[in-house]
Parts: sequence; C-alpha cells; structure tokens
Amino acid sequence: MIKLENAGKNYDLGAVKVAALKNINLLIEKGEFVSIMGPSGSGKSSLLHILGLLDKPTSGTYKLENYEVISLSDKELSRIRNQHFGFVFQSFNLFSEFNALDNVIMPMIYAKVSSKERKEKAKGLLASMGLEHRMYHFPNMLSGGEQQRVAIARSLANNPDLILADEPTGNLPSHMGAKILEILDKLNKESVTLIMVTHNEKIGRCGKRMIRLKDGEIVSDQVIKNRTNPLTDLQGE
Repeated sequence: MIKLENAGKNYDLGAVKVAALKNINLLIEKGEFVSIMGPSGSGKSSLLHILGLLDKPTSGTYKLENYEVISLSDKELSRIRNQHFGFVFQSFNLFSEFNALDNVIMPMIYAKVSSKERKEKAKGLLASMGLEHRMYHFPNMLSGGEQQRVAIARSLANNPDLILADEPTGNLPSHMGAKILEILDKLNKESVTLIMVTHNEKIGRCGKRMIRLKDGEIVSDQVIKNRTNPLTDLQGE
C-alpha cells in the first residue's frame, strides 16, 4: 500500500540545514495498525506528514499503491488526501465556527457529495460515536473526548483507506484516551489501515506493529506480541 525508499527530509533553518529524516525505508500494507514512536525531535511528525501527503520528502521515493506520488501537483495530492486519507490530530483541529454536524460534513463538500447524502452520513457517523445528542453543539461546548470523537467521525466522512493519527490522546485524560483508542482499534478491525504517532509506550502497544525512530532514522521495526488493551490497561493511569 505505502512504500518509502531511502526517503529523507531536510529543513533549512537560516544557514543551518537540519535533517529531520534520513534514509527511511518502510513498507506498510493494507489493514495494518502501525505505531510510530520516538523521543521529541526524532522525526515522528515529519514522517507522518510525509505519509499523509501533507509534506514531500527532499530525497528518495514514495509509492502509494505502486504509484509514485512525489511528482504529483498539490491539487492532485489534495484530491488523494480527501478521497483516501483521514486525519486525527492531538489538537482536534475542528472549525470553531461550525457545529459538530457541519464539521463532519465539511470533507464531503470538497468531495462533491450531495447535500442530502452528506447530512445523513454525518449524522450516522456522529451517532456511531455516541454523539447523536451533541450534533448541533459547537466545539467550545464539547469536552475534549467529545471533540476528538467528532474529529474521528470527520476523518471517516469519505470512507478513507487510511487514518493517520498524531498523538490522538495527547490532550485527553486517560479514561477518555482509552475510549478513543478503542474506537481506533475497532476501525482497524473493520479493515481501515491505521498509522499512529505517540510518545507513550502503553499507547504505542495498542498497535500491531511498532516502528521506533531516533535522530530521524528507523532504529527498530517489530510486531507487537503483547498488545495493550486500552479499556483495561490505560484507564485510571
């Protein structure tokens, strides 16, 4: 599904060039649940942004379903993101001027889904997150856990093949974070590919595969044999 070969990412900070990623070789197959871990500054978010087509590597290749995507235009990359990817961020990234329903509807407008269909689907997604009674509430009227569930519903609006989550529980208390991870695990069991960045070892072990980064390089890539159960192992931390 996703294949990076010798991918690197450099940032120019004035006269200084910083190598955020170096020689990344990575294959992620459809249906995987991959955790990306590492200390601050290890390149986790840079890697996630490249995988999500939010940024381009400065070297190497990136193939999505065997198609090289680095050479695509910003318009083409935007279309792929909207049609095939879903994003869940630590800071929720909801539109404060829109209620929960309209936040979920937004990606479907860009996908040219009919007004009736997108409203019905958005209501169904929010109901599946247990938010049928909060559809017309604005983000500032919702708890952190509710906002993150709205964000997950929004990420599912266009039936993505892949969800990328950047510290999805970072701003939540443990019991709410556990529920978010349970939702993500359920989506993975329904064949959605998941790539999650986290700095928390227990949260990382909710995945099925763990990739560790250090100084912009992959230092380990292993299958997780003893996975964390979010509802029993994370609540009450």
